[in-house]
Amino acid sequence: MAKSTATTTPETTDIADFVPAEGVLSTMDFDALVASAANIAPWIGSGWTVVPTKEQSKLEGVPFVIVDIAERAGDFGPYYSLQVRLRNPIVIDGTETDRVVINDGSTGIYEQLSSMLDNGQAPQVPYFVSHGLNASHYKYKADDGTEKPATTFYLDAR
Repeated sequence: MAKSTATTTPETTDIADFVPAEGVLSTMDFDALVASAANIAPWIGSGWTVVPTKEQSKLEGVPFVIVDIAERAGDFGPYYSLQVRLRNPIVIDGTETDRVVINDGSTGIYEQLSSMLDNGQAPQVPYFVSHGLNASHYKYKADDGTEKPATTFYLDAR
């Protein structure tokens, strides 16, 4: 499973810093054009919608195909980012889409994929997940001593 080489949004907010001057595009070689396009991508979007954790339940039992898997560094540790194609669109944050990103750094999907890698069984993309996500609902004791509900999602490719 290869690490993603996707660019991130640059610190500057001026897209003109990354767009070649008018007339230059026609004189650039292919590799320079690709580099230029990669620099512009953060402003035009990827066409993929990130599924917020609170909406991951919409993928329970919904078959999908993973088309890309990337391990990333996050604020709370590493996580996997999965680009997923759905047969039928779902609504995420009010937008209908069949291309979603699932991010997970928990004891669910992240641990599942890490275990597969450790055992030499890394999934090859495209990877069909026949039963979508499976949820494990439980309670945990919060710092204030109260019990809180929580959910961990797993890939269900049985």
